[in-house]
Amino acid sequence: MCIRDSQDIKDFRQLESVTPGHPESHITTGIETTTGPLGQGVATSVGMAVAGLWKKATYGEELFDYDVYVVAGDGDMMEGVAGEACALAGHLRLGKLIVLYDDNKVTLAGSAALSSTENIEQRFKAYGWQVLKVADGNDVAAIDKAIKKAKREAEKPSLICIASTIGYGAPCKQGSCDTHGSPLGADELQKVIGVTASLHLKDTDGGYHSENFPVLGEGIVKFERIRDLLVEAGYAGIDLGPVGYLGRGDALRERLAPRSLGLAGGYIELPFADHDALAGKLVKAS
Repeated sequence: MCIRDSQDIKDFRQLESVTPGHPESHITTGIETTTGPLGQGVATSVGMAVAGLWKKATYGEELFDYDVYVVAGDGDMMEGVAGEACALAGHLRLGKLIVLYDDNKVTLAGSAALSSTENIEQRFKAYGWQVLKVADGNDVAAIDKAIKKAKREAEKPSLICIASTIGYGAPCKQGSCDTHGSPLGADELQKVIGVTASLHLKDTDGGYHSENFPVLGEGIVKFERIRDLLVEAGYAGIDLGPVGYLGRGDALRERLAPRSLGLAGGYIELPFADHDALAGKLVKAS
């Protein structure tokens, strides 16, 4: 997503913001597909991994030899659409698919154990996946090690089960569903700021942040610079001559061209619902 300033974070999950809870393509910059309800993002990733293999086989691995990464939670693991897609991924031996499962054992309204007690690790092993475990979600080195091991497995998709604490750092609410998509509240934020100060986490000016969770300007500048470089480069840096890419350079150039997607900007115009009119119809129907 293209987060421009701290206001975008403050507008998280607000109507028409660029930081909705479930980002939608053609609305939020950088979002390729609208996944909507739980599980559909996992299922979409399987399709992306299949597409990656097809492109690699069709045009060669010089451009199309990449991994597909997913961050999924307990709710995603419970959904049937995710289970069916992951079973297919195991069957197709999609070794380029890596799912990082945020195993915090919490869902929207309570403990995950209230609605599910299945052994997810064994289920994915039965699908034909490689299953790896990380004991501490804050252990970046252990997560990196697991990802590297997953990348070395070419014949199986990988599920990395990462035990984590939801809302980590919120003294009174961490580990509870109260931190699942809801604001921490002024009192808890003050406690978080107190913890931050005790850890001596300072900003670039040497002082503590005056705002709650500010976006560091330096990070935004770097992100925007990378984005601009990609836009400026276009396809100029890619040699799509007829000799390369399994002799199908012309076909690849045509497929990559924005006009093949319908519009010069690379997006197809889709109709959007008139929410006010729709709400009126629902009221009349009731």
